[in-house]
Amino acid sequence: MSSANLLNSDAKPATLHLKKNDKFSHTGSYGLAKAAQRYGFDANPEGFIFASKGPGSVVLRANIAGQTADATEVETQNIGNDLEYVVDVKVGTPGVTLQLDFDTGSSDCWVWSSELSAHARKGHDIYDPSKSSTSKKIDGATWEIHYGDNSWAKGVVYDDTLQLGDLTIKNQGIEAATKVSKQFVQDQGNDGLLGLAFDKLNTVKPNPVKTPFTNLVNQKLLKQALFTVKLVNWQSSEKGFYTFGAIDETALQNPLSYTPIDNADGFWKHKATSFTIGGVETQIPGGKAISDTGTSLLILPASAVKAFYASIPGARLDPLQGGYVFPQNAEIPPVTFGAGDQQYTINPENLKYGKPDSNGNVYGGVQSGGNLPFAIYGDAFLKNVYVVFDYGNNQIGFSQRDTL
Repeated sequence: MSSANLLNSDAKPATLHLKKNDKFSHTGSYGLAKAAQRYGFDANPEGFIFASKGPGSVVLRANIAGQTADATEVETQNIGNDLEYVVDVKVGTPGVTLQLDFDTGSSDCWVWSSELSAHARKGHDIYDPSKSSTSKKIDGATWEIHYGDNSWAKGVVYDDTLQLGDLTIKNQGIEAATKVSKQFVQDQGNDGLLGLAFDKLNTVKPNPVKTPFTNLVNQKLLKQALFTVKLVNWQSSEKGFYTFGAIDETALQNPLSYTPIDNADGFWKHKATSFTIGGVETQIPGGKAISDTGTSLLILPASAVKAFYASIPGARLDPLQGGYVFPQNAEIPPVTFGAGDQQYTINPENLKYGKPDSNGNVYGGVQSGGNLPFAIYGDAFLKNVYVVFDYGNNQIGFSQRDTL
């Protein structure tokens, strides 16, 4: 059945505002290591090799010709803190409000639960299915997620209600964590994750469960089978938000332009052929990008990122910070990145990841994904546009934003 047959002309949209995560740390190597975990790139010939070192850290080891350095070790609890915003979501009846990471790069809805040890629950609001009158355990259903540094989480699955603003989803598969590795215990920046990629990526076995967004559509809770995202720079006075079921016309500062998506792998993957810096165009190998709100940085294949930083005065690979840095006062030429058939201007502030170090250098918002055959358009790109994730029409739309 097409999604057009599942729409509700009387449905009202739900807008959920983003809250700043007090535990968030603007440390570039954390963001790069987190992306390496998700997408599995383990070698960057232009700079660093990613490797696991025990259950609690990721190592970024210098691989620069003629240069040696101690490895930069990134503790996983800090990778967990590379999460700038969270959203309040109510789970169960009467319900508990959890702060979840909304993530267009994954498809699980998993939460800290009462079935974890008291030590693991510390610092979190938790889902307790025994206190929800609508919870029902799905017999035999389990889930388990492993990350590139050997961290992991696993658990069981309940059917229960999940509320996004005024929209109440019935029989949502809630993946309740029963065990998590040590580094997750140390991460107190959120109470779980709500995936907004396609169902194919869901990890529940033996039968995957639908994402909350798929259930919003299937339960005829939306007027339009889409959701939209407005992310903002950490310095901005504006508020970011997600809207389900409608396009917020007041958020459009420029016209929307759409491009088809290729969701064969479960991601929001789309055409992205090139970027420009100082008016010079460089092709992006593979010509595709995944738009992923769960990744902080903009990740390019190695050859493209090298060309990018060649145009920024003073930019260099820093083996101790784990990526490209450049002087905070560097004159950055105008930058655009392509999505579909359009180029979108990147605010220079979104090319700076956090505050400068003691030498006056900032970590670049654009980093290398080694031999990845596509780009990852994380928050460094997405903060420059208003994005429409149009599930019903198998497309994604972007509108240039003129403010941080």
